[in-house]
Amino acid sequence: MYELTKEYETGIDKIDNEHRKLFEIADKCYQIVNGGFYEDKYKEIQSVINELKYYTKFHFSEEEKFMESIKHKQIFSHKLQHDYFIEKIDSIDINELKDNQDKYIADILDFVVIWIKQHILQKDKQYVKDVH
Repeated sequence: MYELTKEYETGIDKIDNEHRKLFEIADKCYQIVNGGFYEDKYKEIQSVINELKYYTKFHFSEEEKFMESIKHKQIFSHKLQHDYFIEKIDSIDINELKDNQDKYIADILDFVVIWIKQHILQKDKQYVKDVH
């Protein structure tokens, strides 16, 4: 369902691979909500949320190092967006997953996918210009 399409590629292999992984995590969320039958999705959802938290922080750190290496002029505003996203995903309360799991994970998925797509197209594509 969710994958890194050409539209979201930066042409920088390392960054594209990391973005691809973020889309894969989003797809895992989608599969949990819309895929096979689970009596209790709690463990699966908890695992994907933890993976999202970990991998997002890793990716943002790597991307910020890359932007520093190319002396990207808008790194500060870019980092502010990263900080906002991390704050949002860190505020996900696993304890709320006990009730209405599908809606909870669908809301998270909507936020993550929309944010990632907009961020890549609006912010990440800016530093690509510094490279190409």
